[in-house]
Amino acid sequence: MKPVHLRCQDGGSNKFYSLCELPNGQWIVGYGPCTAGSTGQWSVRDAREAGAKKREKTGKGYKPCPASEIPSQALDHMLQMVRLQASDPGAAFSSDQEEILLTGQTGTRPTAKPKNLGPKRPKSDRRIEVWL
Repeated sequence: MKPVHLRCQDGGSNKFYSLCELPNGQWIVGYGPCTAGSTGQWSVRDAREAGAKKREKTGKGYKPCPASEIPSQALDHMLQMVRLQASDPGAAFSSDQEEILLTGQTGTRPTAKPKNLGPKRPKSDRRIEVWL
């Protein structure tokens, strides 16, 4: 998954807008000030809403930027949101600032359905005969 990061520095503004597509087709969207310690505000949107917001922001002067220009706490929050929204609860993700990668399983795989552990019925060699 390759997040899209936008930044606006017009007229004294210093804000970011980030989007990341999830495997299920939804998008994680976040925005906030580009100041140290800012985590921003994050939500999950469908593809139509995310695309409309991206067009709106680029129309207002937001320009593509590298992840290094986004506050690190905001990027950490985006990664947490990706983990929370993953359809596989055992999926493990990592980020190299420019891309979020599915790295495998964490070991918390769903357990198999337990077998019936009730008392076993004794088996008999004797045959039951029915008289009519």
